[in-house]
Amino acid sequence: EVETKPEGQKRYVVQRVVKDAGHYTFRVWFGESADPTIREEVMDEVERSGCLFEWSSENLLVISVEASRASEVADYLYQQQQLSRLIYETGRTR
Repeated sequence: EVETKPEGQKRYVVQRVVKDAGHYTFRVWFGESADPTIREEVMDEVERSGCLFEWSSENLLVISVEASRASEVADYLYQQQQLSRLIYETGRTR
């Protein structure tokens, strides 16, 4: 949950986080991968895990996952990274 206010021509500008949802964020980069099936495979895993997601570009996927499922998703992404199929990082480390 965030607090917003108008600023200039913009109706909603984030001012602060009011309530942390407790989710973990993963950023997944596919730009260096030679595997044409990896995007679809990751999306299958993301949907199976009930994660929220957004494509930032053709090669950058952002995943939001509840804390209770975060290690499962992180383990999957780590395995795929070890196979040089993607690169990922997490947005929360606690």
